[in-house]
Amino acid sequence: MTKLKEILLVSFAALVLILITKPGQAKERIYPPGMITQTPVPLFCGYTVAIIPHTINVMEMKNLALGEVRLNADPGNERIGRLSFFYDLKTNSGAMYMSIESDTDGESYTCLLGYGINWKFDWESMIDVVNEVINEDEASTQ
Repeated sequence: MTKLKEILLVSFAALVLILITKPGQAKERIYPPGMITQTPVPLFCGYTVAIIPHTINVMEMKNLALGEVRLNADPGNERIGRLSFFYDLKTNSGAMYMSIESDTDGESYTCLLGYGINWKFDWESMIDVVNEVINEDEASTQ
């Protein structure tokens, strides 16, 4: 499990870079050296085959977002994990998970990165993103 923790820490750092990097842009979006540092953080993890069904069936959350975690935050590298955001409208609660394959036993482990309540969404930004995707789809079909 120690190897898994190391992979999680590296993956989390890579995740931060993935989230701020958008392919096809000339400007490189990264954090300047020294701005962020690796920090050992206690994570609560379990087998993916138990965590995800429990989140859906018992906590009654729906998966709203799914993202890939790539080795060294490089879109051309292999996928080493997934990020997922689950949300329950009734309780206004959500959970962010990171799932990764273990290189030792072939199992997939999922770690709770955060659980929050009283979510506030920026609806206008979300609508802007949806409209941008619709416009890109329309332009690509013409």
